[in-house]
Amino acid sequence: MSGVSSYNSGTVLGERYELMRSIGEGGAGVVWLARDSVLDIQVAIKIVDLSEASRPNDQAARLLREARAAAGLRHAGIVKIFDHGETGLGDPYIVMEYLRGQSLADALSDEPRLRPVEAVQLMLPLANAVAAAHDAGVIHRDIKPENVFLARDMSGATRPKLLDFGIAKVRAPTSQLTIDGTLLGTPEYMSPEQARGLTDVGPAADIWALCVMLYELLAGQRPFRGANYNVVLNEICSGTPARLEDQAGIDTKLATIVRDGLVKEPNLRHPSARAFVTRLADWLATAGVDEDMTGRVVSSRRPRVRSAAQPTPSISPVVSTMDTPTVDAAALPAANRKPLWGALAAVASVVVVGVVVVFSLQRGGSQPTPPTNVGASVGRPVPVTEVEVTEPTDAPGAVMKPAPAVSAVPPVPSAEPETAKPETAKPVQTTRAKSRSVTPARKSRRAKKRGESFDFGF
Repeated sequence: MSGVSSYNSGTVLGERYELMRSIGEGGAGVVWLARDSVLDIQVAIKIVDLSEASRPNDQAARLLREARAAAGLRHAGIVKIFDHGETGLGDPYIVMEYLRGQSLADALSDEPRLRPVEAVQLMLPLANAVAAAHDAGVIHRDIKPENVFLARDMSGATRPKLLDFGIAKVRAPTSQLTIDGTLLGTPEYMSPEQARGLTDVGPAADIWALCVMLYELLAGQRPFRGANYNVVLNEICSGTPARLEDQAGIDTKLATIVRDGLVKEPNLRHPSARAFVTRLADWLATAGVDEDMTGRVVSSRRPRVRSAAQPTPSISPVVSTMDTPTVDAAALPAANRKPLWGALAAVASVVVVGVVVVFSLQRGGSQPTPPTNVGASVGRPVPVTEVEVTEPTDAPGAVMKPAPAVSAVPPVPSAEPETAKPETAKPVQTTRAKSRSVTPARKSRRAKKRGESFDFGF
């Protein structure tokens, strides 16, 4: 016969797990902290003491079910199962992840009541874990504070973990895990269908247990209580719990969520664990909180995300308003540059021709016109006295030199106005030439010559 005292520190199980110290005991066995010599990590090992079990075969089968049920679930809120085996004495054991922290039952003994927001934040990750188990076809059937562990990670954050799938029911045609004539579960958290001993227990039983726990977190006491086992079962089946609205700080919306999970008829409770999670998350959002106890965002009210097809708003550049707009030819497409330059050249030609025409018309008046002087083009007064000019040289544009006045300038017939061909201004000739007096005949000849070829530079 084996027993708890049969295992000591240093005992090796399965040629791999070395027991270090006992970290928990129960009616069915003991939990040890051990070292995995292969992976060199710490693990927790639950050993079922068959010598203390009234029905050893059932206890062994229960532990194997727990290992198989939990091992197939991959969720952060469910304890991880690594291995299963038998000791040298024939006792079954399972190897689990080692968790640091305390059970929810121990935490409630120190602080039996939580604020509504804190209670919902704790319940959300746990309800998510139950929903994941249901999705995998596993019904826990023994959810209670003793089977919820508040694990602390290396950063100090706390995450609720669901433990002990020993009486879990796997929904499969060939699986009948109920022990006939035996009530499975802890009385205060049993659903009415469990309290009546029904074998067909579905996911609604876990939803009931979650709402019993949430009620306890909010009110500081269980909804169904009694002096003994039978009284508790009777209250579960026919009693009505005290209204949560009468508790300080519990609003009607949250109280209704809890009450909807404690309906006697299973098919009238929350339709699923997922639906229960959604209602809790919505309530939490109305309280201005969108994260659960682990820091995970759970609110269904997501911020609006701008679609990639929508243009991003931008500030338009400020454009100065000018009387005459300026066109940057370099900024235009290559195909449009040539017509633009042609247009600008045409405008410049028209301006030049207009200046020449105006100038010629002024010369064609009835009054005698003095010799043209380049100073007139820049606004300087034109002398009307006799001047002495230089003899033309080969280079056009010789400079005129004023001479002392000798006599009045006789009228000179003006030449017929003609449209002169514009020419580019040429450098001023600085070579001084011989000067001579201008006679009327010579002046007339020069005037005709100027009419044939007009030069701005003279």
